Order: sequence, then structure tokens, then C-alpha cells
Amino acid sequence: MSRNFGTIFLNDNSILIHEFSALSRLNCFQKCISFDSSCQFLEFSPRKICSIYNSIRKQMIYDKRDFYYREKKLPRIHFLNGSFLDRSQLINLPVSLNLSRSRVNLIASYSFENCDKTETLDLSFNNLTKLYSNSFYGMLNLKTIFLSNNRISKLESDVFKGLNSLTSLGLINNNLSIIESEYFNGLIYLEKLNLNGCNVKEISLSSLPNLKILDLGSNYINFFSQNLSSLKELYLTNNPLKNLTYPLITSDNSKLETLGISNCQLKYIDFEILRNYPLQTLGIAANSYNFTNENFNGLKSLKRVIVDFIYVGRLSVLFPNISFNTSF
Repeated sequence: MSRNFGTIFLNDNSILIHEFSALSRLNCFQKCISFDSSCQFLEFSPRKICSIYNSIRKQMIYDKRDFYYREKKLPRIHFLNGSFLDRSQLINLPVSLNLSRSRVNLIASYSFENCDKTETLDLSFNNLTKLYSNSFYGMLNLKTIFLSNNRISKLESDVFKGLNSLTSLGLINNNLSIIESEYFNGLIYLEKLNLNGCNVKEISLSSLPNLKILDLGSNYINFFSQNLSSLKELYLTNNPLKNLTYPLITSDNSKLETLGISNCQLKYIDFEILRNYPLQTLGIAANSYNFTNENFNGLKSLKRVIVDFIYVGRLSVLFPNISFNTSF
């Protein structure tokens, strides 16, 4: 390499590090991810040949004055080994795209702009810490996203903008302390949201008119009251609610059929509130509340209740039409 260049543009200086026959572009992606060195660019030719390139290493540049590295905010998916997939490479992807356990650590805005055929995207068990606005923009047919078991602590507004077909969103085991309603703007068809184990303390979900299943188990929520008219299943297990004296669902004609409030440190439960819902299944075990013989009167649709073992015998006799168990 000549020493005469004062400026080196790493974007335009690549060397071929691997080439092989592949059945699909996805095989190229998977191979790129497996490299410990920096897979900076790949090509998948019409002859189904995958070529993987590596940018010139910094130690090869000698005494050059300026270095222009690839900007992480460009539309690319980045991996812990320094490699990335450019937006131009993310085309003709399968209906179901699995990038779980791939060491992804950054998804820049508009990275998936050309992925309008993908319906399921699995990004679970990666190293994401932040989701930027328009991260999934362009995925017009996306129905399901799995983002569980990352380290996500911040969601920018409009992060899910344009996902008009999304019905299921999984964010289990991340680090989101406050959930704002603006995060989910436009997700009018979202039916299932799982935020179990996300260290959530405050939450607002008024922008989800068709939400049917909500899992908020194992968080730090001490108050929950939302206008979710379509909600059928609500799981608040393992939250410090302590006293239930307010409506969980504020909308008229609630459709709530399943409620999980076990292990919520509950000392007082206003059963009049529960009678406003067409509950069929109720999980209420492992609390400090002492059940009376009248608690379940008026819960006409109730079929199954999860309680502590010491209550099973007595309550089963008092309410023979209800099945009392110790676990789901």
C-alpha cells in the first residue's frame, strides 16, 4: 500500500476474506455473523456465490492523518464483532427472519426499509441497549417482533412507526423503567404485548385500542389503571400492588376474562371491582389477603381460581361451580 495518501476512506477500501456457494442471501448473513474478524460487506451474486469482505485494519494505515470510519447511525445492523449489514443488503428476506443470538448491538433508523415482505422478526438474546426512531420502518407486513432478553433501557419515540400490521410485540427481560404511550403510537392492530421482567415502574398504554393480552409480570408496578377496552388477559403477577382499591380497567363494558395478581403483596382486595369484569380465570395466590366465605359471590362467569393450598378445600365446598387450584 502506498504511504502517500493523507486521507483513507475505510468505506471504500475492502479486501475479500471469504467466498463460497450459498443457497440464499440469508446464508451469507449467517456466515458474516460467525466471523470473529470484521465482516464489513457481503455480496450475493446471481450465481449464488457469497463474497465476504473486511475493511482494512487500522494498524495497516501507518501514519495517515485522518480516518473516516463508518458512521453507526447510517441504516445498518451492527454486531459485537464490529461487522454490520447495510440496508442495501437487507433485501429479499424470508417471511420469517431469525437473528436471535447473533450478537446484534445496534439497529440504526431505516435499516429494514426494504424488508416489506418479512412477517416475523426474531431479535431475542442479543446485545441491544437502545432502539432508535424508525428502527423497523418499511416492514409493512411485519406481524410479530421478538426483542426479549436484550439489555434495552431506552426506546425513542416512533421506534415502531409504520408497523401498521404488527399484532404481537415481545420485550421480555429488558431494562425499561418507564413505558410511555407514545412508544406504541400507530400500533392500532397490536393484540399481544409482553413486558414481563422489564423493571417497569410506570406505564401508559392508552394508544392500544385492540390490545387483548398484556403481560406485566415481575416488574415494580404499584399502581395500574388503564383504559384498555379490548383487553381480555392481564398478568400483573409479582408486582408490589399491595392494595387493590381502584379499577384496573377503566373503560366501560370491559372484556377482561383472565387476571393474574398472584404474589403482589396484596393485603386488601376490593372484590366489587373484580365483579365489574367478566372474569373466567383469576390468579390470586401468594398474597397476604385472608379470603372470606363471600368473596367470590357475584362473579358469575368465574370458572377457575388459583389460590394458596390452605383455601382450596373450604372454597371448593362453598363454590362447587368454580375450580380452585394452586397453579395455572
